Amino acid sequence: SLTEKLRVQSTGGAIYLYAKEAIEPTRLQLQNAKTGEIILVDIAATEASTD
Repeated sequence: SLTEKLRVQSTGGAIYLYAKEAIEPTRLQLQNAKTGEIILVDIAATEASTD
């Protein structure tokens, strides 16, 4: 599941995403806790290069 692959944190109005492994392109639906505004974010992650 995506929750096992992605860590999401927010502070001071910023959102921090950390992928623990590769993630195919997908859309996240986030909600602003203060205003209720819905924010759509398209993400994808690939394995890091070993160069």
